[in-house]
Amino acid sequence: MTLDPTTLVDLVLVAFGAEILFLAFGRARFPRLPALRSLWPDLAAGLFLILALRLAVSAAPVGGIAVLLAAAGVAHVVDLLVRSRRR
Repeated sequence: MTLDPTTLVDLVLVAFGAEILFLAFGRARFPRLPALRSLWPDLAAGLFLILALRLAVSAAPVGGIAVLLAAAGVAHVVDLLVRSRRR
């Protein structure tokens, strides 16, 4: 059984969605989980990177990939700023 790259990235997106649902609803059972609101920059950066990969493996135009990579960079900078202000 061989998965094409697009299907593989789609499976990663499904797993990513499951992770977000677990983080959103799992705190009742696992109170040591971080709050979803504190993870949004990390999650956004990860999502943008996965979506950029999805476009890249499906031979989409470079402009869309560049926009998603830039969005991931912005989310990462926001994450760094949020973390630096917590200290």
